[in-house]
Amino acid sequence: MGRQIAALFYLGGFEVNIWNDVPMVARDLERCIKLVAKNIPKTGEGKVNYLYDLEKLGHAITIEAALEDLTVKKKLYETISKKNEESYFTNSSSYSPQEIGGKAGLLHFFNPISIGLVETWFPDNQIRVSAVGILEYLSGLGFSLVEVKNNRGSVANYLLFKEISSVLELIEKYGYKVEAVEKIYSKLYSGRNIFNIIDLVGVDITRKIIMNLQEQDKSIYLPKCLEVALQKNILGKKNNSSIRQVCL
Repeated sequence: MGRQIAALFYLGGFEVNIWNDVPMVARDLERCIKLVAKNIPKTGEGKVNYLYDLEKLGHAITIEAALEDLTVKKKLYETISKKNEESYFTNSSSYSPQEIGGKAGLLHFFNPISIGLVETWFPDNQIRVSAVGILEYLSGLGFSLVEVKNNRGSVANYLLFKEISSVLELIEKYGYKVEAVEKIYSKLYSGRNIFNIIDLVGVDITRKIIMNLQEQDKSIYLPKCLEVALQKNILGKKNNSSIRQVCL
């Protein structure tokens, strides 16, 4: 998601500073820009700076897209906020912004970014005002901006991952076959394939998000098949495997 967000703002003519804990290969971002540009028009001449020292990020709005690990996210917030007086936003899928930092806001993009949906949350009006340029750019592209509350999973992921949890619970606890679930989905909910969604998100990330949501809502079922899949190195699209293999 970090690459897609960077590509999105590059295409809008923004100057983008990219920091990653592992040095980034420029061609990876260039490839991502070409993919995003198939659905997002280029409206300006952007610039990309690759930085490998957090101390050199300077004063600019931050959009953090680190892995779903609260310790990592909190450390990044603390380190960057000490040197950067501009607004800080997280792209977290399953943590509330204020768990990450007291002045952290939310700009949650979805994969692929061309879906055109962003969940937003602002801790105060000053941070809301600081994001006006970003919000105007996204609105001009036709993105839907939905202001959410300060809860884990916001709206979209709270709904989606509770649904994923329920589907896998039906299979594990009640003995339903994958084929039965797929037949139901073929006639309902626009025919979406819940197993493909898990594969696209990633089995590891799906499990982590459900675990994070379950910490605050004990009614959410944590599927055992996700852990089994990871033990078998079934990760989803990222290594051309599928959770469906485990659920059959």
